[in-house]
Amino acid sequence: MTPLTRYANVTFFAIVFVVSSYVITTSSADLSATFDEPFYLDAGLSSWRTGSNKMLMKAGTMPLPIDLQTWPQFAWKSLTGDPDVPDDFENFLPVARRMTLVFWFALLAYGMRLGTLLGGPWAGRASLLLLATEPNLLAHAGLATTDIAVTAGVLAAAVHFLTGRNQTWPRCVLVPGMAFGVALLCKASALAFVPIVWAAFGIQHLIATGALRPAAFPGPVAKARHLWDATSTFRRDFVWQFLIAIAVTFAYCGSDWQPERTFVAWANALPSGATREAMVAVSERLNVFTNAGEALAQQVKHNSRGHGTFVLGEWHPRAVWYYFPVALAVKLTVPALLLLAAAVALRTRPFFGPAGWVVVALFLFSFNCRVQIGIRLVFPLVAFALVAAAVAFAKGPVARWRFALLGGLIAWQALACGLAGPDRLRYFNPFVGDRGDRVLSDSNFDWGQGLFALDEWAKAHREETGRGVTLVYFGTDPRADSLSFRTWNGARTASMTKDELRAAIGTDDLAISPTLLTGAPMPPPLSLVLELTRDLAPVARAGPYLVYRRP
Repeated sequence: MTPLTRYANVTFFAIVFVVSSYVITTSSADLSATFDEPFYLDAGLSSWRTGSNKMLMKAGTMPLPIDLQTWPQFAWKSLTGDPDVPDDFENFLPVARRMTLVFWFALLAYGMRLGTLLGGPWAGRASLLLLATEPNLLAHAGLATTDIAVTAGVLAAAVHFLTGRNQTWPRCVLVPGMAFGVALLCKASALAFVPIVWAAFGIQHLIATGALRPAAFPGPVAKARHLWDATSTFRRDFVWQFLIAIAVTFAYCGSDWQPERTFVAWANALPSGATREAMVAVSERLNVFTNAGEALAQQVKHNSRGHGTFVLGEWHPRAVWYYFPVALAVKLTVPALLLLAAAVALRTRPFFGPAGWVVVALFLFSFNCRVQIGIRLVFPLVAFALVAAAVAFAKGPVARWRFALLGGLIAWQALACGLAGPDRLRYFNPFVGDRGDRVLSDSNFDWGQGLFALDEWAKAHREETGRGVTLVYFGTDPRADSLSFRTWNGARTASMTKDELRAAIGTDDLAISPTLLTGAPMPPPLSLVLELTRDLAPVARAGPYLVYRRP
């Protein structure tokens, strides 16, 4: 790459990053806290104050993004010399959200670098634009959460794996292993994503170079031995990379050097005998907790166990195989879907290069993902799909039709992203329209982020009709009770009958989170409130919330 090309790329990247960051920052200011953010910020501040990651590890949350997002608040309190002042959530949340732009920068930089490696400078630029105008990525880049961070980490691990191939041990093994560790510190799902990406890259490379052609070896045993020998270097390097990643993860997370209470309780509950005595002794003396292994184990258990899901207007008590294909079909923009379809149909060979193999591998893996609460859980798949499509159309000799099609679809996606408005968490493509909550819920549509939109609507509604609003809310924002509507509190009304609930709500209209209307089993207090609207049709929508007027 010439110095002029490098300068042009840096300038182009800087412009795209600044513009996208402005859009992200201004849009996130219009959103209240999502369901996860208050816990993340509380746990992050606790970690800074105490030096313990116990709250995060128990929840299965890796600490790196949370540490970065909560560091400004802790630093401010330390500088002012009064670390015990109450947390100012109103002013702290926007700062924490802006810290996610560090990971947004990394996501765009590594996405552009990956496109350039696989398809040349124009593929890198197209990759950058496709990533920077994808509405779902933009939406989450404005939140103090972990999904953008892990996507950036997986892309970084992919780039360092490719650039380190056939290099010296530090570049081939050490740097990719450390990048894997950083991705793992962003979110435990990297434990699956990074090996899948590396395996797809490695196998595609071995096939492309002819190293896996066993035609000259008759018989299945000889062929298997040949395949084993051909992958020996890849397997050896991966073992070291994995060990480095685990070492980085455990070293960063640290330990409280305490026994694990649940382990001790389990050991004491064993039947009397030698086994019980041995396990009690081990549990009381194994002072290595809390550590990163707990968070990783929690996430493995979570995905193995799974839970119910809402998709295509129906609640399922167990995860369904088609959740993520549906989510991708309705949440990705129409131009992105057309670009992917055209790449597969018209540019098959360049699409199914290294990035295309990763797309296929991650897509197949999504069928086994049992935690189905949003497209955000497969953001690495989205990122690689956009990069693979960019490479397919920009790689090779310049062809006007390919560049015109690619440029037109990128412009269309940017327009769709702009028209989506500030609450891009609710973005659904025109195949669904404005009632995406009939297809998907949770972080795809209603993640608690709509309080400010409801506040504006409730004020105008009171002036116009004189009626108040009571919100039945899927969220945890501590500011909910200070806005212009009442928030229904299930804890205070747990023992109420239906008639008592009617009296408590009074003449207020009911605004209800769509996530609570999916048909999922609800505890009795909440189920009684939802029953009040069972035979009613919504009369309005305020942000993501449906408003019901009771007779």
